[in-house]
Amino acid sequence: MNGKLKETIQSRKFWFAIIAALIPILNQELDLNLDTTTVYGIIAALIAWILGEAQVDSAKIKNGTNGGIISANVSSSISPKNEITEKLNNSVVLLNKAIAEFNQLEKNYKEGTISLDVILAAVEAWRKKYPDLEKSIPPGYPGITI
Repeated sequence: MNGKLKETIQSRKFWFAIIAALIPILNQELDLNLDTTTVYGIIAALIAWILGEAQVDSAKIKNGTNGGIISANVSSSISPKNEITEKLNNSVVLLNKAIAEFNQLEKNYKEGTISLDVILAAVEAWRKKYPDLEKSIPPGYPGITI
């Protein structure tokens, strides 16, 4: 097997990309009953991880380390790309937290245990606590309309 192909197949980033691509298919074919928001949240988390790993790999190559643990000076210096990746990861974590919270609120609302006012208050609380979160949501992100 070609060395580059073998390296690609052994890569965790490759397999996470495959998993991300298969999640919607498996959800439908295996009747996992994951809602669209959850599926997109899982995919977004996997993509954020892939981007973070790519950034780490790039730093290893740039600094001459060949695998293993990144040297202390690399891990302590944050380049603009690392900051972007970190912001993306933080946004994904917050979005997933918000999605989980609001899915629970929606469930409670449908069961009649809470009113719409409680949901609206939760949205306002999130807006005040995370004012930049709305800016991090990609336009047309399914299930999220702010």
